[in-house]
Amino acid sequence: KLAAILVKDPPKPRELRSDIPAKLEDVCLKAIAKKPDERYATMAQFAAALADYLRAPNQPVAAPAPPKPVAPPAPPVVPAPSTRVQTGADTEVSVKSPPASGAKSGTRSSRRRSSSSRRRKSKSGSSGTVFVVLGVLAVLLIGGGIVAGIIYAVTRGGDSSQVAQTQTQPPTRPTFPIGPPVGDTRPKKPKENESTGSKKPVKPKIPFVVRTEPGSIATTVGEPQKVTLKVDRSDYQGAVRVAFNPPKEMRVTPAGPVTLQPGQNETAITVRVLAEPTEAVLKLSLSATAVEVPNSAPMASSIDVQVTPGSCNRVIELAGPASFNVRSIAFTPNLTLALVGGGTPKADGAAGPGDSAEERNAIQVWNLERGEATGKLTLHQGPVNRLVISTDGKTGLSVSADETVGLWDLELGKSKQRSTQLPNLKLLNAAISEDGKGGLVVYTGVAIRANLADFRQIGQPINTGLLMASKLEDAVRAVSVSADRKGLIGGADGKLFLLDLTEKTKPKALKDHSEVVLATAFSPTEHVAASGGGGIIQVGTLQPGQDNAVRIWDITTQSVLHKCDGHKRSVVCLAFSSDGKLLGSGSTDGEIRVWNVEDGKSIAVLTGHTNRILGLTFSPDGKQLWSGAADRTLRRWKLP
Repeated sequence: KLAAILVKDPPKPRELRSDIPAKLEDVCLKAIAKKPDERYATMAQFAAALADYLRAPNQPVAAPAPPKPVAPPAPPVVPAPSTRVQTGADTEVSVKSPPASGAKSGTRSSRRRSSSSRRRKSKSGSSGTVFVVLGVLAVLLIGGGIVAGIIYAVTRGGDSSQVAQTQTQPPTRPTFPIGPPVGDTRPKKPKENESTGSKKPVKPKIPFVVRTEPGSIATTVGEPQKVTLKVDRSDYQGAVRVAFNPPKEMRVTPAGPVTLQPGQNETAITVRVLAEPTEAVLKLSLSATAVEVPNSAPMASSIDVQVTPGSCNRVIELAGPASFNVRSIAFTPNLTLALVGGGTPKADGAAGPGDSAEERNAIQVWNLERGEATGKLTLHQGPVNRLVISTDGKTGLSVSADETVGLWDLELGKSKQRSTQLPNLKLLNAAISEDGKGGLVVYTGVAIRANLADFRQIGQPINTGLLMASKLEDAVRAVSVSADRKGLIGGADGKLFLLDLTEKTKPKALKDHSEVVLATAFSPTEHVAASGGGGIIQVGTLQPGQDNAVRIWDITTQSVLHKCDGHKRSVVCLAFSSDGKLLGSGSTDGEIRVWNVEDGKSIAVLTGHTNRILGLTFSPDGKQLWSGAADRTLRRWKLP
């Protein structure tokens, strides 16, 4: 290492830091040059070069003042003539010519001086080498410290003008402090236990606090919970915007941020869990900001929502315009799709591209697994009042207020046929056979058996006006078709008839209802059917009644097997499980009941819908039930 210091040149500063000015590099390299004649002769010259750089960083370094001439050495003193004396075989002693007296003493003194001179010459030779090495090391160390201080001062962005002024003042001797330059304005950290006391963190002042009542929620899937947002104001009286970040299983209404205006200290939101979560507790995050304070940091808070398992384990909210009136819902037997029918009134003003009658009354197709709309079926000019799907799930039937019946290929997702309007007849209802090839279409006062392939009438029309003995145009309110070509029609005043669509037998009355019949269904097994209803039709409107019981029939004997009481409102929807062992019924108040067909007993009461039940379908294994209602939701229920 010592040899490297003496022989090798140090690396150039700009090789280590490319942003160091070239002029500063020249000053540094000259200060630590190996050869003395290439360095500054004095520290004063070094200081002058640095001051010159600081005054004009872009000017070349001025050459240092030449060193003052040194006086030549004095001529050597010529010694007096001496006489050499042989003291031995190989030793001679040079002796000056003294006076005759004291010659012997002079010889000894001369011998001592010669020996001392040789010792001094030996010591001075070795000492000189050490002094040279130590001098070089000292120069390198001092130069390195100086360069480090200069680089620190320049690269740290100190005030060069103040440094230049400081160094150009006539000090007693140049000084080179290591550290920030004179006039450094960078903030200094406070010291502990100064005169102002120990260092304490300064807490920001909170202008307001957003909280909720209640602070936590316990709920089940599909159950809406009301939560009140409250703002506790301190110094801030302006508007406060609160945004929500719910987990995927949760829905908050209103969905977007809510703004509490000045003077408003609370507002209400609704929280609903739409699916069973993987964790028992969900967290609803809130973020509140001061609207009138630019770039204000949001204030975060949260609500814990504890979810208790219940009968409902899935809710799908039907999206779309709020003006869309849901009137009918049907599920495919394998529970992959749901068809949602209804309509949107025509908007005032000029019609846009999506405001055609077919678009406003399109049937929505929903994917139940993903919980989202995947398409639409456009055909009808008026709202769709009824939807039916064949047992094989391949064909759909729709009844519209435009007085037409539509037939759909559900595999291709397009219409197959549409009936023509019959003059002077109002379309009321329709049903489809199990294979989707035949159906029963009900008009005012007449029911027509039809071949749905081309909507061709089969046989003679059935005079329903005579059967119902009613003057009401819409006396028939319920219709269904069995796999063996039988039909059920029911309506006003509790009238219910069993039809033979092959025309081999006459219609047979099933008597037990005392009020309007609103729903009928055939079991997949033979000889069993169900009917439900309740209420009285007054001025064309259904009014609440007393007979809301469900009947299970033996259609072979036209007798009631079981009368199932429990509903408080009219029963408007019925569905059997695929094995015929369970029967589901839905009412106008959104209540669903599941009955054991064998004994007629209720095995489940499912509450959660808030409006009329429009569709029911059991899963193939009978363990779950899907429902759709006019409250714009689809629900999946676990059965006991």
